[in-house]
Amino acid sequence: MKGIILGGGIAGLLVAEKLNYPIIESNPRVGGTFSQEINDITLQMPCVVGKECANYLSQYDIPSVEIDILPMYRKIEHFQEKVGFNLLRLEEVEWLSKFTSKKLYIVYLKDFVNKLTRNKRIIKSRLSMIKDNVVRLSNGMTFDTPEIVNASSRKALASILALDLGKLGSILAAVFAIATKKENVDWNLMLNGARGDLFSIVLRDNRGKEYDLYFVYSFFNSALSFPSNFRDRIYSNLKRRRVLLREKVIADRLLIFNEGIVFGELPMDDFIHVGRLGLWKNFDICSTIKSVDVVG
Repeated sequence: MKGIILGGGIAGLLVAEKLNYPIIESNPRVGGTFSQEINDITLQMPCVVGKECANYLSQYDIPSVEIDILPMYRKIEHFQEKVGFNLLRLEEVEWLSKFTSKKLYIVYLKDFVNKLTRNKRIIKSRLSMIKDNVVRLSNGMTFDTPEIVNASSRKALASILALDLGKLGSILAAVFAIATKKENVDWNLMLNGARGDLFSIVLRDNRGKEYDLYFVYSFFNSALSFPSNFRDRIYSNLKRRRVLLREKVIADRLLIFNEGIVFGELPMDDFIHVGRLGLWKNFDICSTIKSVDVVG
């Protein structure tokens, strides 16, 4: 076998498109979490980008929607500290820094991901060992391959290789997606630096005819700090800040990204690394796609 790909996110799928290598993916959903069905509502996770990135994505037939921001702020002077825990600056997180712009471009990647997934060889299993170009999976499969492209978590790979994990850190991002009954509201983005609230960002998409969508972002410095009663507490916070009322909610979905924001460095030169998690960079979707240029 000429090579394999670790990770079936967008970067991994793009590598497979170029090299036709099989993909090793442990998650049930290939391509990342860009679409979820909640009750009878199709809820697509948005990517928020700038104008330059939106123009770049058009070559892949990925449409974008231009949004003029109608902001609402709470203790904005503490926003960066609350999100980044003094570990990194907001402008270092490409996918997050766009929220402070006056104009946003929202893209939905479901169709793009579905197209990439077609005709790919995807092996659903966990990586258990890598040694001397031999890759062993938890399902018992073994591959002897000269080239390994890592599009999965750099930290997870470091764990398999028994390297120093202390050199790589991350911040957990929780995205609470909520569909509500239609309402007339004079804002579409809230940036919240108040320490007493779990949430830091609320993005509101009211373009639907039947319901409004809210994407509520919260950040935690470790999985251990994520509260078990998150759902109840977040609805209490949203009510107190007059964002929305729980009784008007049609459906919701909580998405957890353990490595939502990453930091630190750990060289791993025996592999080709691509994507946000493979390169351990806080890329937006455009930088993620461009990172695949190193292969092929």
